[in-house]
Amino acid sequence: MSVAIVGGCGHVGLPLGIAFADRGLETLLVDIDQSAVDLVNSATLPFLEPGADEKLAKVAGTTLRATTDASELSECEYVVVVIGTPVDEHFNPDPQAIPQAIEAVAEHLRDGQLLVLRSTCYPGVTALVERLLARLGLEIDVAFCPERIAEGKAMTELYTLPQLISARETPAMERAVCLFSTLTETTIELTPEEAELAKLFTNTWRYLRFAIANQLYMIANDHEVDFEKIRSAMGEDYPRAADLPGAGLAAGRAARPRGARRRVGPRQVLIPPRPYTARHPPSGAHLPEPAVSVATEINDILVDALAPVRLDILDESHRHNVPDGAESHFKLVIVSGEFEGQGLVARHRRINRLLADQLAGPAHARGLHTHTPGEWEARGESVPASPPCRGGSAAESARG
Repeated sequence: MSVAIVGGCGHVGLPLGIAFADRGLETLLVDIDQSAVDLVNSATLPFLEPGADEKLAKVAGTTLRATTDASELSECEYVVVVIGTPVDEHFNPDPQAIPQAIEAVAEHLRDGQLLVLRSTCYPGVTALVERLLARLGLEIDVAFCPERIAEGKAMTELYTLPQLISARETPAMERAVCLFSTLTETTIELTPEEAELAKLFTNTWRYLRFAIANQLYMIANDHEVDFEKIRSAMGEDYPRAADLPGAGLAAGRAARPRGARRRVGPRQVLIPPRPYTARHPPSGAHLPEPAVSVATEINDILVDALAPVRLDILDESHRHNVPDGAESHFKLVIVSGEFEGQGLVARHRRINRLLADQLAGPAHARGLHTHTPGEWEARGESVPASPPCRGGSAAESARG
């Protein structure tokens, strides 16, 4: 059994490829990023994914190989397409992005293959791809089997989570089940439209839970009490409240370019999440490019410089007497092996140097909690609540 993955050196494609290769499938990763291809072929991960480096070292050059040459797709029985979730410049879903990506490599596809769509997509995209292949005269089975993994847990969840399998025709369904049964014991069969909506509904439900938790966090801060203490009390031996998540942008952030220095791993918090509005501007109007928030700048700088295993960026500006929307007060929790052997003063000086531009601008105040992984575990993975604003809190101003 041979499988090719288009977009195979990214955060979704590469763990999947490593898992297939680890189970003995001849696996080809096709990617346009030459630097990422070179890293993978040298058994080096282009990003942090716990547990993947050991498996990559075992399969690279044997059952797994990466290339930029799309013509090699014709040699594989299965072709899995993994591209970023497609949206247009106004953050509306772009249903043509996946068909266009497939049409770009269609000359390298052949009759008899199974084409597996893996990306989150707009309902109806699978049908568009089926019609595209028919128009091109290609007799290729099509399946939609959405990825379900969380970044940082891929090498566990690919083997343990049930895989949604969807296809219009029975042969395509059977072939897709056969492919993913090499990884997981449980597959769930749906129609393509059901699977497309199942993936979107899952994402929506997760984001709603995170949004509610963030709102409750901000309400707790307005009342100058510790949200985590409240959340812990709510869930202790009380199952109906035990699933309230912690505050933070737990679903991750926009992907960093592949080949860049390692990005943050299993846990990252950025509060409040930056809002985006998916809409078309009025006819003739210009929608400006979204500004990069100070929190995002801080996040990118610290990830690049410190490769943290945990990074919490808590915007506590709303607790202070500053205008709405000001990014002036941040609480930073940074857990990194880069702090080994450094005292507290040296750590803080390093952070101040890294964030000199941000601290010279709107972010004029910050609380720092810097720990090594061992220190973080020893203190129970928690930090104290921030003290009240000495100049009077926003809540006090409202009461006054």
